Amino acid sequence: ANDWRLEMEKIGFKCITCGKITYVPDCDENTPGVKILEMTQCLKCVRAGEPVSPSVRQRILAKYASGEY
Repeated sequence: ANDWRLEMEKIGFKCITCGKITYVPDCDENTPGVKILEMTQCLKCVRAGEPVSPSVRQRILAKYASGEY
């Protein structure tokens, strides 16, 4: 079902709240072709409701819900 993800470039994002880097799909910084995207939050911080504007929070949660992260 997730075969299309294997074709995608590996992407990571850095949490604006705690600085943790999360890689999507499950890859690490040693994986070739990893791009780090700034300015988003890790799911832990989103769930904890760390300070971020409500609109940004909604967008991030929507991305998790849609499986984008």
